[in-house]
Amino acid sequence: MGRLNGVPAEPADRNRPSVLFAINHLGRGGAESHTLRVLNYLDRTRYRPLLGVVARGGSYEDYLRPDVEILELAHTSAQSSTARQVMSAPGLRRLVVDRQPDIVLLVMDFMAIIGTLTLKSLGPKRPKIVPVVQIPPSIEYASSAFGRRFVLPAIRRLYTRTDRVIALSHGVRDDLIGIDARLRNHITVIHNACVDDRTENTTERVDVPTPDAPVILGAGRLITQKGFTYLIDAFAEVRRQTPAELWILGEGPDRSLLERRIAEHGLGSSVRLLGFQRAPHAFMRKSAIFCLSSIYEGFGNVVVEAMACGLPVVSTDCPYGPSEIIRDENEGLLVPTRDVPALARSLARLLRDRPLRDRLAQSGLERAKNFHAAQVAREYADEMDRIRAGSRRTTS
Repeated sequence: MGRLNGVPAEPADRNRPSVLFAINHLGRGGAESHTLRVLNYLDRTRYRPLLGVVARGGSYEDYLRPDVEILELAHTSAQSSTARQVMSAPGLRRLVVDRQPDIVLLVMDFMAIIGTLTLKSLGPKRPKIVPVVQIPPSIEYASSAFGRRFVLPAIRRLYTRTDRVIALSHGVRDDLIGIDARLRNHITVIHNACVDDRTENTTERVDVPTPDAPVILGAGRLITQKGFTYLIDAFAEVRRQTPAELWILGEGPDRSLLERRIAEHGLGSSVRLLGFQRAPHAFMRKSAIFCLSSIYEGFGNVVVEAMACGLPVVSTDCPYGPSEIIRDENEGLLVPTRDVPALARSLARLLRDRPLRDRLAQSGLERAKNFHAAQVAREYADEMDRIRAGSRRTTS
């Protein structure tokens, strides 16, 4: 019997179909928070959820419903995430043979590749295999030799041999079709679950700084993809026009680069790199504007989370996701990717125009309801019904 914080999981009704979510770990990312929400909101009268993780200890495990059994797929001291996922294959196979789930959702591409190779060998008694794609593969993997030589060819070879592929946005769906046109009728789009009770009613006690000026908030891993250098450059221009602070939530390898950029602009204490925060919504509620400065995304969960917290949003119109969430000038403001002057103009405009901030915030609150975990979990359950029946929904 699985355990969560030392508490045994509740006994399950073995007569209901079961679904296994397999993921590297449950913490510190959009794919992981989406998986957490679907697991928590999935209707137990329809599906019995299991969670297989390559490594325990993810920062979101404490938020998982206690009836979800967590099973570790690999017991290894390997430091490389890629190595750990490769070494998880025997554990995934044993788990599937032992528990016999009806469906296995393989979250993120590398887990999908390892999982598909592993589970196809089980023959006709294997479960339904469904990769859940969370990033645009042709953008994410084209810049590395490993991605070009292994990941992209594996997607071409394996994804058509699965029972369905779930993409989190229409942009990612189109990206996959560009990799392999045979996937055109094999993909269902289900947007990520971005809103839940924690988003709407933050009860955690969090030490949030007291700002001295309106706060522009950014959030994400400190990596090139997130475009934080462009945000800092734009903020430097905003500061020349109006008082403001910039807070960035997240941790990553680009921290020292961003610190140097802040120093070069002489921004000092007006920019705060606040590290990874388990409760980002508490910081959102202290902010005036949320800004997504990414070069590319799979969807942009954090945009919806900010909207659900009542924040007006400025976002790059990057591939993919923001334009599927926001209509420019309606639920937020969209600006071209890597365009520092345009980003600065939109941020300064919102800071100066309170009625516009209020209008965008109200429209954003309404739009965010479409991405509530309860609705998305229903879409997942409906799609799993169709996969088990061998049918498709008429539109995606």
